[in-house]
Amino acid sequence: MLKHNNSKHRVTLLKVLCFSLLPLTLCATSVQANEPWNIIDEQFSNGFNDWERANQHRIDLSQESMNTQLGTYAAYLSKKNLVTDIDEATLRFSLNPNNSDIPSAISIATLKGANEYNLWSLRLSGDSQGGFKLQLTWQSNVTGSCDTAYGSFVDIANTSWSDIAISYKANDYVELNVNGNSYRSNNVTHCEQYGDRVYVGQLSDKYNTPAPSGNLLIDDVKFQVASVTDLWVNNKTYSKRCVSGSGLSENSPFCTIQEAANRAGPGTTVHILPGIYRETITPSLSGTATKPVLYKAEYGPNTVSLLGSEVIKNWQPVTDRETLKRFPNAPSLYYADISSYKLSDSPLFLMRHAPFSDALYTRYPIAREPNWETSYVVGHEAENDWQYAKNWWHANGGEKEATGSELPTSPQCEDKKDCDENNRSRRLLTDTVHFPTLGDLSGATLVALTNKLGHDLYRTQIVSEPSINETRIMVAEDCGITNNTNGCETANKGAGLGWGSAYYIENLPKLLNAPGEWWFDKVSQKLYFSPPDNTDPNALNLELSVRDFGIKLAHGGDIGSRSHVIFDGLSLTYFNHSAVLLESTAPRFSTGITLNNLKINFADYGIYLYNHSNGETHSAITQFTLKNSNIGFIDSQFMKTNYRWDGNYTHAGISDLNIENNEFHHVGFRASNSKEGGNGATFNKADKIKFINNYVHHIAHNGVLFARAHIESDLTTNIPKDAIKTGDLLIANNRFEQTCQLTADCGGLKFWGEPGEPSHVFRDTLVINNQFSNVIGWTYIAEQREGFSGGIQSDIKGMGGYGLYIDMAAGIHVYRNIAYNNALAGFSFAGAYEMGDIVLMHNIAANSLYGVYLSDWEDDVNSQYTRILNNILINNEAYGILRDGGNADYGNFMVDHNFYEQNGWRSSSAGGVHKPGDVYIYRDLVANEHYPSMHQITNGWEQSGINGQVLFANYPLDDHSFGIKPQWPDFRLTAKSDAIDRTTDLEVYQRVKSIAEDLEAIHSHPLGSFFQAQGLSMDHGAIESAYLKEYHPPVLAQQNVELKLDETSGSTAYNSASAPVLGTLINQPQWIEEGVENGALWFDQQTRYVTLGQDNAFDFNPALDDFTVSIWFKTSQSGALVSKVKSYNELVQYYLYVGSVDKKLYSKVGDDTLNSHISVNDDKWHLATLVNQNGEHSLYLDGQFIDYHTSNNVLSSNTDLLLGARRHNNNTNVSIPFNGILDEFLIYPAALTGYQVQAIYQSSVD
Repeated sequence: MLKHNNSKHRVTLLKVLCFSLLPLTLCATSVQANEPWNIIDEQFSNGFNDWERANQHRIDLSQESMNTQLGTYAAYLSKKNLVTDIDEATLRFSLNPNNSDIPSAISIATLKGANEYNLWSLRLSGDSQGGFKLQLTWQSNVTGSCDTAYGSFVDIANTSWSDIAISYKANDYVELNVNGNSYRSNNVTHCEQYGDRVYVGQLSDKYNTPAPSGNLLIDDVKFQVASVTDLWVNNKTYSKRCVSGSGLSENSPFCTIQEAANRAGPGTTVHILPGIYRETITPSLSGTATKPVLYKAEYGPNTVSLLGSEVIKNWQPVTDRETLKRFPNAPSLYYADISSYKLSDSPLFLMRHAPFSDALYTRYPIAREPNWETSYVVGHEAENDWQYAKNWWHANGGEKEATGSELPTSPQCEDKKDCDENNRSRRLLTDTVHFPTLGDLSGATLVALTNKLGHDLYRTQIVSEPSINETRIMVAEDCGITNNTNGCETANKGAGLGWGSAYYIENLPKLLNAPGEWWFDKVSQKLYFSPPDNTDPNALNLELSVRDFGIKLAHGGDIGSRSHVIFDGLSLTYFNHSAVLLESTAPRFSTGITLNNLKINFADYGIYLYNHSNGETHSAITQFTLKNSNIGFIDSQFMKTNYRWDGNYTHAGISDLNIENNEFHHVGFRASNSKEGGNGATFNKADKIKFINNYVHHIAHNGVLFARAHIESDLTTNIPKDAIKTGDLLIANNRFEQTCQLTADCGGLKFWGEPGEPSHVFRDTLVINNQFSNVIGWTYIAEQREGFSGGIQSDIKGMGGYGLYIDMAAGIHVYRNIAYNNALAGFSFAGAYEMGDIVLMHNIAANSLYGVYLSDWEDDVNSQYTRILNNILINNEAYGILRDGGNADYGNFMVDHNFYEQNGWRSSSAGGVHKPGDVYIYRDLVANEHYPSMHQITNGWEQSGINGQVLFANYPLDDHSFGIKPQWPDFRLTAKSDAIDRTTDLEVYQRVKSIAEDLEAIHSHPLGSFFQAQGLSMDHGAIESAYLKEYHPPVLAQQNVELKLDETSGSTAYNSASAPVLGTLINQPQWIEEGVENGALWFDQQTRYVTLGQDNAFDFNPALDDFTVSIWFKTSQSGALVSKVKSYNELVQYYLYVGSVDKKLYSKVGDDTLNSHISVNDDKWHLATLVNQNGEHSLYLDGQFIDYHTSNNVLSSNTDLLLGARRHNNNTNVSIPFNGILDEFLIYPAALTGYQVQAIYQSSVD
């Protein structure tokens, strides 16, 4: 609304903004080029959205403007969500006193800092002639205390509108501008560094006698800061000696990222140059959907290191006797005073590591017993790392020592799972062997696995109790079994401490008894350390985590969170809480946060999202993206989302998340919250999540847990779809591997709910095209109780690991996934799954004890809609399908069209389970059903099932060995497979396809190809493709490029194949004689490389063309092998390289990346092969198929083909130089088969 036509005022105000917000030298350029940012721009046309009412009294809206009722208890509004940590800005608004009666001054606008001091406050008062005056005040710290300072009085009109502007710069000036006239005070010393909250309205009536009355009109409120397009950061010296410049150019950068974060806003790019930055980044401003704020590692990933640690240098040997008495077992002892960091809790990480180097991390453990490892060297995992707790101690009782028939190992124990029930305890643990040697353990921390089967991980403090003796301890919090279906009220079945509990104790001075251990004294603020080999710790450059957060996209629940901010390419390491924290509390919100190309190591949480909603529809975290990132070595979870709301539920507090193309690994082994139990990630009440193309491995408990749906219904079955308020989950193209390395009864991916709430039925959830492998789930106590075990000769003993685990949940559609080499079962459905849709269709379950394991929750619950169709069940030791606990009435439960081969291969006489075979059904009310072959089934199942030969492309059918199998078989079907074109187009296809189409629209991710038959009808199993022919040797005449690299001298590598192309040596890589066949080329990571230029012979469109790229390599380091890449941040045509951190072989086509899952820097010859066919690319290592994925967003334009490096910037510069030897480079304009790739490998090996 235009309230006056005085354009002169408008022009004058823009001039004032220039002088107020920017250095004088920028007025002529920056302000003309960049309009100011309106952090607040409010005409109150939509009420008071995004404002907080500071009390419950009346604020009204008039027809034209905001109408504030003045009086003794007048209200005011505060704006919090977008205003945080701003040290220079202008507030503008239009004011009309409207002939109000204001006998004494009132504050009508204020900017406060975090400590509630005013950076300025504007007061309005009436005068004896019926006029009004304004006066600007501020709280100034001149004398050492915060006193109020006053500006001049300024007259304003009574009943007309005035333009008001208040400008400030912290510790510099404050300025009031009324209708173009400025009143400025310089050399101001503020009590606050930043402004955090804007207030508008009557702020205080404390001194108003008599009380004001009338209606004050305020409109067009704007809070403005100066805009800037580019900011530069460079900590050249990696230290506090850096001196900041203006930040506006690369030649005058800021020293800290936070300096830039204080000024960056919509459209700003923060260019962060290589370096180490020891700080927490807290962005002051949000971006917009069209102009996000970008924080960018200018020279790409792994060049900017954000550390939550400091190097501890002031180590001194401990010599006084009193201190040494506290550490009676320390082999040597030093201390450092770290009081300057003001730590309230023990830090998590004491590390030895050189940032940016390829040196391994070494994490030193806090003082503990037993000493199963004195230091953990990352990258050197044990051969049996799935037995993580093997060397922990084991208790021999709960309330007391278990004896006789209480012992599960005793012949008198009839029920090994519960014969010690009366001995278990929630708070007491007995160990007659170890506790007497340790003395009083009060104040220490107990870390234990629950003793029923080792499902839960608990961390709690040991407390002092008069009744405790030397063989027993008491803990502060109850230790219970979370999945106990009998309820914790029944005897001690829910208790978690007792015989067989695996545990260790940490965090007491007396436990410091091995080199490498440390302990922090919170009282004295001293850190004690026993260095390895009695080395002076000052020479070790030890990093200690002293910061809680790396990127903080929240300023506490009172302030709010940021929106539309991108972080790209940063490495975050050593944080005591979260590397990235995003919080939002009603009425605040967050949307459009993107994290790209991050590397996060060593934090309690990698990413933590939390929302507290009060029902306002805009209060939520939405459109959050995490992509192309690596998060590993995390104590609790790599990602956690959680929210709660006050009052009635209206919407999901966290929704629309995109988690794509990431690697998550080594997570959950030191979970700080016992209730989380070591899950890699937990998505609570998940809504509209796209989790695709991720690699999840080496996780303590479940790889990823989707916990609880939100349901607004009292029903537990046949729940209306519109009553299920959360869902639309797409989990696609991921690999879950080597999870459940600490606990049992868990999986690579798990869904869990609670029918009693109810929260057990998920809406429209699709699990499609994922791989689950090497999930073991072993615990000592499960093995002792003979739980999760096969027959007496089986290797599966105490191993409760599942590929996919659906526990007390339904509404999930599982389509075209592969589960391979998971200990207990490939796919497990336990309890309550019959209460909603469950579809298991077109999957492969291979090399487990059970292919599919179905266990019922209640006998009287019939299935609502259960379909197990068109799956391949192959080579499972006991059963293809086991149903445990079913009753005589199957209800709406269909098992049909499945393909069975070689299930039950370990016979009962050879020490296998009872009556192994294709299908076994344990019945509660009638006799069990045993079907060695599916042809014998008589209960109505498998009327169209098949026994036959699958004939996968590369699958060892006779491999019955146990252990981790890093090589992934090729599960594509060959031409003679009995599984081809044998399934029927059932109604369930349309049901699943309809859900997929809805999810395609929601998540913008194509899924239609998974529902298209390549032949007469759909094939069995997970992969529908053109069938592979039988073996044919490679035809060398088909090659376009063959560089044998045998020249031994010169600057040219000649092509032995048909295409007229040559390789040109750049910067003299060296010819050597020790190749795979004859000579080879040696590269020393100094930008030496070979270019073949650009030629149609090797320029392909991966979306349309079939081709194969193959090269032999030998390295102990890393770098690019073969690359056709245009620039650093653009997509690629094809690319083979060895990773700089994990030293795995990687292949990339478009934006799709595969890796070998094992390191290849062993200084031995390896063959890397990339095969692209029908828009999918496959990776082979040493002739063995590793993995395949659809190639998306491919680059088809010309760019140079290089060996030994890759292009960095628009086909000019190079980066990622290789260190090692290359030989025998081949390109075929066709997709070789797995047999042909093997033949290339074998011909050179022979």
